[in-house]
Amino acid sequence: MGIGYEKQGNFIKNLTPKGVAKNNAISKTGRVIEALPSATFKVKLDEDGSEIIAHLSGRMRMNYIRVLLGDKVTVEMSPYDNSKGRIVFRSQ
Repeated sequence: MGIGYEKQGNFIKNLTPKGVAKNNAISKTGRVIEALPSATFKVKLDEDGSEIIAHLSGRMRMNYIRVLLGDKVTVEMSPYDNSKGRIVFRSQ
């Protein structure tokens, strides 16, 4: 079993506490340049100018936070795939 998992009978239990964010995400800022279907957006990053595909995080969907073209957003990206991300904060 990997770290953070425990075997209980025929089931594998995740030992990571619920609601705790994993610390391996990379946060970057950027601007929304295109709105795509299903709460997905094309974001141009400020640091290197690359464009990524990002979707809204669950908390932003639950609180009905709207994201429009030109909004400055904070995106969390996985260290394994730099072409996709999750929008976690919208600033104006």
